[in-house]
Amino acid sequence: MKILILWLWAFGFSVAKHLWENNPDLEIFWYTRNSDTSKIIAQTKQHPYFFSWHSLPNNITVVSDYSEVMHDADVVILATHVRFVRDLLRDIQPMLKDGVILVNLAKWIEIESNCTISQIVEEEMKGKSYEYAVLSGWMIAEEVVIWADLGTDIWVSSKATGEILYNIFSWRNLEVVIKDDIINIELYGSLKNIIAIIIGYYEGKSYGKSSIWRYIVEFYEEMKDIIYLYGGNKHVDFSSYSVWWDIIATCFGWSRNKYFGQLLWLWHTTKEAIEILKKEKKYTEWYDTFQAVYAKVKDREGCEMTKYFFKKIFEDQNKS
Repeated sequence: MKILILWLWAFGFSVAKHLWENNPDLEIFWYTRNSDTSKIIAQTKQHPYFFSWHSLPNNITVVSDYSEVMHDADVVILATHVRFVRDLLRDIQPMLKDGVILVNLAKWIEIESNCTISQIVEEEMKGKSYEYAVLSGWMIAEEVVIWADLGTDIWVSSKATGEILYNIFSWRNLEVVIKDDIINIELYGSLKNIIAIIIGYYEGKSYGKSSIWRYIVEFYEEMKDIIYLYGGNKHVDFSSYSVWWDIIATCFGWSRNKYFGQLLWLWHTTKEAIEILKKEKKYTEWYDTFQAVYAKVKDREGCEMTKYFFKKIFEDQNKS
């Protein structure tokens, strides 16, 4: 089996390392648009920005042109920045072989279309035979790299795809659960990132855990209605790694989402906070999601806490 990972950032690195350790006979290829980063990793097997104390094995091949391997890749893992997903899919669609498995690692709602990534994939992959999956759960990249005991859900479009991905991802330190409700988990994951921004902001204000948990509970009640607006169902499965455990990891661990909220509390404008994150090689797709959700609910009845948080954290704060 041949696997191609797009791109070379923190989670892509951790997934590549995990897959090889679990499947040393797999052919794994890795690509990034940044030629300098690609050269450094190809030469040193280490990432120039993340996990400098860990190295990739020699049989993970860094390629300078993904067209070299795209045509016969069995699994393509989308670890790219979410803003480039649509353009990337348009580029690779003609190269993909029929039946390829696309595995998405990101949760995001596109501002312009208000689409989740699965909906973007569906639009851009018309005419191509493919399978789709989403990996989501209690997995922070640094913990994957150090072999921490973790759990994740993989949401799949077919049982056969689930069996393939279970076999290559499941290992002694990673419990994998296969599920089949893709739209809901992409929405849970996207909205969970909004919660993390809110928590970071109010932790910065020194709010206690009781107040913060109140926000989580109340936002989750609204989240059911938001999910329904996006075509999902209102059932929130708190037994899922992708929901309950992911909230704990993202909202109470050291996540980029929470850090973004903390930067906003420190009276940085949104633009300033984004620039700080960029300098630290961190993405800001959660702000895009928050903007998309706010645009969807602002003129509707209900979802008052969502409207309040958006105005408080972004509009009011940026006027100060």
